[in-house]
Amino acid sequence: MLARVILLGVLTSVLVILALIPIPVVRHGAVRMGGASLGAFGVVLGSSVLAKATSWENVWERLWVSSSTDWGTSQEKGLSAAYAVLVCVGVVTDWALKRKLGENPDEVCWKYLGPT
Repeated sequence: MLARVILLGVLTSVLVILALIPIPVVRHGAVRMGGASLGAFGVVLGSSVLAKATSWENVWERLWVSSSTDWGTSQEKGLSAAYAVLVCVGVVTDWALKRKLGENPDEVCWKYLGPT
């Protein structure tokens, strides 16, 4: 249980530090990962509330409760897998949009319209 708290604290700290580094490539990657994980967490948490999956409704319980009967059920495993897939989809989508449109989509659109 202590390892969960330490791992969460270390990963959060590293992601925040990387997001504050003034190197654009590193900063964008950290913000991309943070945004994708936050969005996936919101979607999965909302889905768990609608599906009445108690293992993800109280996901912060895992930081101070050592075990529960709800953990390891098929609902919990499915929601955990959905979280991982949604994080990957969010990172890949952000990467693809940045590659296709660039940093600022408004500037990219102006390039195609030509000089005014």
